[in-house]
Amino acid sequence: MSRKKTRRVRSTKREVEDVPMTPMIDVVFQMLIYFVLTFEIPDKMSQMQVWRPAGESAPSKEQEVVELTRITVYGPQPGSPNGYYALNDTRRSLATLEKAFNRFADLNPSQNIIVVATADSKHKDLVALLNILSKAGLENVSLLSSN
Repeated sequence: MSRKKTRRVRSTKREVEDVPMTPMIDVVFQMLIYFVLTFEIPDKMSQMQVWRPAGESAPSKEQEVVELTRITVYGPQPGSPNGYYALNDTRRSLATLEKAFNRFADLNPSQNIIVVATADSKHKDLVALLNILSKAGLENVSLLSSN
């Protein structure tokens, strides 16, 4: 019997060795922790572009007083049929208020005037005050009521 020669073929294929993944995962987690801890959320308010108007000259004392104008209409006091008025908590007559309103209108006709009517004030006193404000040319009037 003849034997066939069998030829042994050397295997040139080498087995691929596994790459150790543990050190790679450790490095990735360390990098992740570093980036998470050093990340800063940008503050959008600090990046907003804001243009402020140029400042004017310093306002005079009259203009500062004019900007904070509050007139209170009170009810009549005992022994008096008419109510009284207070301009920024200072008692004033209707004639004095008329002069003050004309001066206010000359300085700044678009200023805000707050009129506070108390619960016991008369309607005729309030209407008289509103007429004077209208004649002076002051149109930005806010009406409030108080107890």
